Amino acid sequence: MKNIVAFVFMAFCSISYSQGVLTLEEAIQIAKSSNPSISIIQMEEKIAKMQVYKANVGMVPRLDWNANIGSALNYVNQEFISGSTINRLGRSFAPNTNLSTNYMLYDGNSMKTRLDILDQQGQRASILTKNAEELLTNEVVNTFYQIARQKEGLKFLNSVTKYYNERLSITDQRWQLGRGSKLDYLQSQNDYNTQLTDIKNAQLQLQNLKVRLNLLLSREPNLDFDIVEPLATVENYDLTEAYKKAERESEELLLIEKDLDINALQVQVVQAQKKPQVNVFGTFGYSFSTSNAGFLLFNQSTGFNVGVAATWNIFDGGQVRNQTNIAKQRSQVLFKQRELVQQRIKSELSLAFNQWQVAKETLQLEETTKSLVEENLQISLEKFRLGSSTILEVNDAQERFDNASNRYINAMYNVKFAALELERLMR
Repeated sequence: MKNIVAFVFMAFCSISYSQGVLTLEEAIQIAKSSNPSISIIQMEEKIAKMQVYKANVGMVPRLDWNANIGSALNYVNQEFISGSTINRLGRSFAPNTNLSTNYMLYDGNSMKTRLDILDQQGQRASILTKNAEELLTNEVVNTFYQIARQKEGLKFLNSVTKYYNERLSITDQRWQLGRGSKLDYLQSQNDYNTQLTDIKNAQLQLQNLKVRLNLLLSREPNLDFDIVEPLATVENYDLTEAYKKAERESEELLLIEKDLDINALQVQVVQAQKKPQVNVFGTFGYSFSTSNAGFLLFNQSTGFNVGVAATWNIFDGGQVRNQTNIAKQRSQVLFKQRELVQQRIKSELSLAFNQWQVAKETLQLEETTKSLVEENLQISLEKFRLGSSTILEVNDAQERFDNASNRYINAMYNVKFAALELERLMR
């Protein structure tokens, strides 16, 4: 029984711990499924696609049922040329009902073109949704790696505390034995306390970054978690291929292409106004009326009628021509916007590519430097312990090691952030 209880407890602890660990893939999935801004854009996309149906542009017949009833009561006093007269209180009652239909046979393909516009607008909404998801993904990835960098920095601060503690212990012993100055001890104590303060500040920054990520994931702000950083992947980017991929995958360029397609269709809708429009109509109805004030006391009819109507605009004051020219001018604006976006993509890719190359080279240098200054610090501490060096040499070695380690951590994540920027521009 004890073994079973122990097994259940260990399993529960394991589950609880796993719930507090967040991978990058899980973070992206949670953000896409729960972030309110993405939900809003997805609903707007759904609304845009729901607009694409034939009845919305008049491509199906319309059938209406009409019914009305009327009644009147008035005093009638009439005298006719024949000599007859009507002088009495009159009443009338006239109900009628009918079914009517109307269907556009031809309108210069305006209805079909407007349906195509609605379809293009639905596709445009899909691009906007994809763009919003990728922007959110980039923000999640960026925040995730900032947490990883801050976590690594905090790990470094905790790891080098041993050097500050060792230095404090040496200066304390030397002071107590009368072999060193109390000033060395006080300075070491001050530096040790400063290190502990830096650790506290780093912990606060890490917690703030976690709050920010929780906000992107629509979770409780103070929900604590740990992250599992993805394994580093080495990519060999080719700038020419990156240009092609970026232009092919750019949502901004895709949106401009959709706007060009929609604008071209709108030109067709405008030009359709100069073509004839033909529609058929029909009515089937019943009417009835009765009155005691007149020659016709009773009237009843049932039947239907059909017809064809045609309209052809002869003169519109240049409306179609002017609207066509406006649409063509709008296309020119979109062409210029496309050129600007293409130039900006190339510029941003070139900058990101250069940053990535420099970051890789810098990382190699900082890795070598970190190993050298760490060895220098260990030698300085040993010499100080043996009394063959001063506190100034130890301070200098400690400062060099701290700076080099911070630069190494920054360089390591600068490579990752530069690669992320390249990936963002190529998506």
